[in-house]
Amino acid sequence: MTSCKTTNVTTGTSCADTNMCNGVETCQAGVCLAGTAPTCLLGQHCVSSTGCTCDSTSCDGTCANNKCTPYYYSISTDATGLSTLERMQLGGAASALFGLGNRFTGLAAIPGDAHLYSITTDLTGFSSIARIDLQAGSSTTMFGVGNGFTGGLTYNPDSGLLYAISCDATAASCALNSINLQSGAILSLFGLGSRFSSLTYDKAGTRFAATATDTGAFSSIYFIKLTGTVALQFGIGFRFTGGLTGTPDDPHQFYGISNDAAGASTLTSVNLSGAVTAVIALGNGFTASALTAR
Repeated sequence: MTSCKTTNVTTGTSCADTNMCNGVETCQAGVCLAGTAPTCLLGQHCVSSTGCTCDSTSCDGTCANNKCTPYYYSISTDATGLSTLERMQLGGAASALFGLGNRFTGLAAIPGDAHLYSITTDLTGFSSIARIDLQAGSSTTMFGVGNGFTGGLTYNPDSGLLYAISCDATAASCALNSINLQSGAILSLFGLGSRFSSLTYDKAGTRFAATATDTGAFSSIYFIKLTGTVALQFGIGFRFTGGLTGTPDDPHQFYGISNDAAGASTLTSVNLSGAVTAVIALGNGFTASALTAR
């Protein structure tokens, strides 16, 4: 009588499946293990058969050579508190899409989701998550998140959660919070410091980028890790309180919105080298810490 005997293949031998979104599988000590999932560019999402893909479900702008030239969305707010969703492409002017309601701040896009997400705050200071329907031209309140959520909002594809900045009434104490859209759970993670506003997630660096503005109106970029690290990077100029977002194909490039003393807003490129360049004059009222690309 004979018995079967197996011999492990050499560690590192490929055992790839057909899913291009879970990394390249290799054998490790006789076990097939998944590799590192690909990091898709802004405006792409991962499709199991093709990998990182630019199409109409992930990019509202133009897909060419599998890269997205996105639309940038922001929020302007008039003197009465009425907020309007605005859209722009680099090299063009901002155009108003439709009214959202009163006191909207923060703006986040989720790849594969046809909606945008924002925060609306009532006259008592209580904030709620709102879903923005780009097709219907409307916004719907989803659930409350608490007081003081008047800063930035962003999506982290690594955790599948939204993250938002909340501050006390004087903005002397701000915190990073996670928001679960499915369960409605809100978790205050850790303190950031004072006067934080705009927020975006930098997937390439597995970190958040945020702006904080001192009492003299001068703004700086900070990097934030979920371990609780908050690190000052460099100054970027005055009144960068209008939003911050990444770019499709350059992990060293961000766009932010600055405001001058008279309230005029400008879309500005911010490079991690420290270079800051004005790109588009937007008009007045873009102070809602709301900027995202899709």
